[in-house]
Formats: sequence, structure tokens, C-alpha cells
Amino acid sequence: MQRISRISRWWIACGAAVAGAAAAIVGCGPDRPKMTPVTGTVTLSGKPLEGVAVMFVSKGGRPAHGTTDASGRFTLGTFEASDGALVGENTVVFSKVVPVHPGASAGEPANAHSPAAATRETLPPVCTSIMDSPFVATVAAGEENDFTFDLGKAGSEAGRKPPGR
Repeated sequence: MQRISRISRWWIACGAAVAGAAAAIVGCGPDRPKMTPVTGTVTLSGKPLEGVAVMFVSKGGRPAHGTTDASGRFTLGTFEASDGALVGENTVVFSKVVPVHPGASAGEPANAHSPAAATRETLPPVCTSIMDSPFVATVAAGEENDFTFDLGKAGSEAGRKPPGR
């Protein structure tokens, strides 16, 4: 029950951030802020993670979203797919939910149409909490913004650009 509660809080926080940002930019149309391309890789103990939702949340701006592919790579979009993220410091959160249902045995797929269908977060809570995330990424204009996040390190070297960038 506690896991569902954490997932719910995460989605509520995400929804609030998106709603607030949307309210702040309503009517902006072509006057959108300049976006900067952002790419990256998400791993767990050095192994790429597929299907992870990645969200960069800037202070006072609209969040950027992306999803990892089979090699753990993602490209962020804010207003449109792959248009990048806002320049500045971002808190980074991750989520990977899988469908589950009561009574399912290991390896048995959940029936998404069942009224008992639910989801379960597979990542550690520190990775999914916008309030507690140790992951920070600073997006810089005019620079290559390619970040590597190893979720097994949960903050020790989270979101640091490789040396020389």
C-alpha cells in the first residue's frame, strides 16, 4: 500500500508542476523560451535501463520529459518531442512502472483491462521523489548537454557531466 502512495505523490507532484508551468505560459505561443537540446543515458550499476521516464524540473519553468530506449538513451522535450529543456539547474526524477494485478505469479503479464489492474514502481524511492531526488543537472546554453545518470549511485555522482565537457 505504501508503494502506491509514493507513486501517487510522485504523479501529483508532476501534475502540479506541469499545471503550474502551463498556467504560467498560457498565451505565450511563439514567445516560448529558447530551448537547449538535452540527451543522456540512464543506467543501474552500469547497465542501461529501458523504458524509464526521465523528467528535468527547472525552478519556475516547464518540466522536460523523455523516455529511455533499449540502450538507456533519452532525448528530452518540453513543448514538443525532442525540443530540449530550459537552461539552468534542474532536479531530475525517474520512474519505471510496470503493470501488476493481485494473484499474478512471477512472469505472468497483468491484464491491463482488469478492474484489479494496478502499477508498481520498480525504481528506488530516492529516484522517483521530486522532493528528495539527489539528481541534479545544469543545462547550459551553447554547450553539449549529454548527462549520464547511474541510479545505483543515487546522488554520489548523479547527473555529472563526464570530464572534459
